[in-house]
Amino acid sequence: MPEIGKRLLSAVILTAIITCLFAAIAEPADAVGLAVTVSLIGGPFEADVQPGASGLVVIPGEVTVSSIGPGVLTVVQLQANALLGSATVSPNTLVFSGGGKQSITVTVKENFGTSSTTPDMVTISGTAQEAVGAPTAVAPATAIINIRQYYRITVSTDTPYVETTPGKPVYFNLVLENNGNGEDTFFMTVEDEALKALSDEGWVVQIGNPKPVVMEKDKRIIQITAQTPQRTTIWKNEIVRIPIEVSSENARQAAGLNIVEQYPVYIRLRGFHIPGFDPTFAIISLALVGAFLMKKRPGIEEMLES
Repeated sequence: MPEIGKRLLSAVILTAIITCLFAAIAEPADAVGLAVTVSLIGGPFEADVQPGASGLVVIPGEVTVSSIGPGVLTVVQLQANALLGSATVSPNTLVFSGGGKQSITVTVKENFGTSSTTPDMVTISGTAQEAVGAPTAVAPATAIINIRQYYRITVSTDTPYVETTPGKPVYFNLVLENNGNGEDTFFMTVEDEALKALSDEGWVVQIGNPKPVVMEKDKRIIQITAQTPQRTTIWKNEIVRIPIEVSSENARQAAGLNIVEQYPVYIRLRGFHIPGFDPTFAIISLALVGAFLMKKRPGIEEMLES
């Protein structure tokens, strides 16, 4: 055989060998060349974690499998994780024959009172495996759940009832607590009708900080000063009610909600008041007069006996 013919024959044989090798390599590659896609549908998602709410968020999703080999079984196993709450995926095991698409449902339970400042992130991950070959990781899918802010106000004081004499100021230290799950700005005032009635009677009510900003789960102490009327009062014994109103500015501006807490304090006025008159001086004077009379008493009795 001529030399050229031998070379051509060798080239043909070498090409055939290389083709067979590539075919042998390509066949398992097709088996593991599996395309699995997990997607979560919809959003943005929001969770309600206020008292009485469920805190549940349901997210629909899909799993898509593309396989070159028709009729080849593919098993996809999934798991769900959440940064803040707890998450589950159903079903968590799916079987495909030659590829296709199936629906899944992700359920997230957010914890009661979770702060609205940090959103939760849910991740769906897993593995896919054909009838032959090793499991391969599935590219994870994520969803963001925003935590809805809710608004709660608590007002208290150790001394809601105080006794005093007319003409003197009275002080109340109100404890204002933000029991919501986000920073809030509160507006403090005296109920309108009550404030007008008090003003007409000569009262002056002042709030130390009428618009405090309070962080979530935090508290502030706000001093309320009530100046009793300064006019002449011969004798008085009455109880005056001062209704303090605290409202959430954030609830009104951000959510259009009217969140108001009313907390009354009481003052009992007992006694008299004359402007410019010092009752302390009067008491001292009466004491001196009494002492003088007691000192002179023996002499008077002697005179009466004689």
